[in-house]
Amino acid sequence: MAEELHSYGVRHNDLSAHNILRNHDGTLAIIDFDCAELSHECQGPANCAELKDFAEVLKLSI
Repeated sequence: MAEELHSYGVRHNDLSAHNILRNHDGTLAIIDFDCAELSHECQGPANCAELKDFAEVLKLSI
């Protein structure tokens, strides 16, 4: 989800559990893009601080 945003050059800058909603069909959606920036050049999950921090908060492995 966040990795896909990064592939489009979008960095959220405020990813946390509070900014994730579950839709009626069970899919997740990222909200609150007030702090987002464009032109992000992601170096991949292993080298991106935002993706690492987000995975840690959600207890995901990357």
